[in-house]
Amino acid sequence: MTINVPDFENISSFDTWVENLKDKEIQSWTTKDWNKMYQKLDIFVQTSSEITELELKKLTTSQATELLEQYKQAYIDHNAEKKAIILFNRRKHFMEKCSPNSFSKLYANYRFEKNDFDKLIKHGQEIGHKLAQHTNNNSNIIDNASNHITSASKHAYQEQTAILADKIVFSTTNIGQNDYDPITGAPLNKYDDFKTYIEVNDTCEYGGGLFCSEKNTTTINGTNKDSLLESSIHEAIHAQAQLNKEYQLQNKKAHILPKNDMSEDFYTLLENNKNFYHIFTPPAKPENNINKTDFRNLLKSLYKEYDSYSNQPLEKHAKIVGITAERSFRKECKQYSERIATDLAELIPHQPLIAKYIPDTGRIAILYDVNTLDNKKITEENFKEQYLPDLSEQTKSKIIVKQMENVIAIVSPKDYSSRLDIEKCKKQRKEKKQRKELSPAQMAHMQKSH
Repeated sequence: MTINVPDFENISSFDTWVENLKDKEIQSWTTKDWNKMYQKLDIFVQTSSEITELELKKLTTSQATELLEQYKQAYIDHNAEKKAIILFNRRKHFMEKCSPNSFSKLYANYRFEKNDFDKLIKHGQEIGHKLAQHTNNNSNIIDNASNHITSASKHAYQEQTAILADKIVFSTTNIGQNDYDPITGAPLNKYDDFKTYIEVNDTCEYGGGLFCSEKNTTTINGTNKDSLLESSIHEAIHAQAQLNKEYQLQNKKAHILPKNDMSEDFYTLLENNKNFYHIFTPPAKPENNINKTDFRNLLKSLYKEYDSYSNQPLEKHAKIVGITAERSFRKECKQYSERIATDLAELIPHQPLIAKYIPDTGRIAILYDVNTLDNKKITEENFKEQYLPDLSEQTKSKIIVKQMENVIAIVSPKDYSSRLDIEKCKKQRKEKKQRKELSPAQMAHMQKSH
């Protein structure tokens, strides 16, 4: 049954319509239903006098006259580029004016059709398998221990992973799989013509992409705890398997889609979502004296807003494929988790040279330059007592220490009890450090309160 989308008279009529929708109703919408809503929205945006007034509001009389003349001329000349700019600006005014709750509610309730969901899972598995094959054939090109455990080589490995993810995702697209256009037979461009320029940056809060005809760039957050591969694939899906680039939009007009098994309606949905994209803006950092109730409400609001942002079609598409691809890769390469090794490395107050997975074992070796360790003579015999005296004997017995000339390698355990012991040790050291940093007055107050 097709949904009934009204002809919107003004922005508030859209907000009211959304407000009256039930969550379950939105969750049942098909891709065609979503596109029908977007189509009605675009008709309203193009013709609304209310949006024209919003555009002209901050302009002088002469500027307003000039803008209206430009609009008129663009439509007389059938200038597609200028018409697209006009529509982009009008959509922007609409998104700024409508209630923030409207798209928040709509996108929080977006659901894939099962057939599309199954195909996206399959795409993720294909990417994960290709990444694993590439890694196994090229001396561990992707090593998640190298990506996540702080070391002198971490950023280089992260950048290498993100570049490879972009290249592999491209290779799974229609353009990347074929040397010739399957419809016209014309030769197709290669990856170098469509590649994304990758930047790894520890200061950016989120990964993100900037896509334009001249240069496509993606920024990856290098501080991700253990999901850099997922983030890299997520951003590569935006860049290579959606409609964020001009050539992709032009291809769609010629019915050439990023993935042949996905419907044209699905890509129309992604294009529509791009036109009415819900931006996630984190709130300002709360004051230190915020009470618990206000803080809880802030977290609740933040989660709700992020949930809406991450569930809109463009983001959910990239998220599902990214998660599936990472899981498939980890399973095939036996790179299960870096968390124990990361915590273990944090107990040793020196930066490693590198951390790497030992092939086919799921265990991680963390390598240190002996010359950068403490002045005392550190050997494989005394390493644990020097740096890990507060771990249980049981856990220490599971940690392997090997010395090779000027390098000492420690191999982390991977069992759950060791993980708990290392976490406990880390917590106790942190508390001990905090107690040392307290002033005598603060210590007296803390003891009194106990």
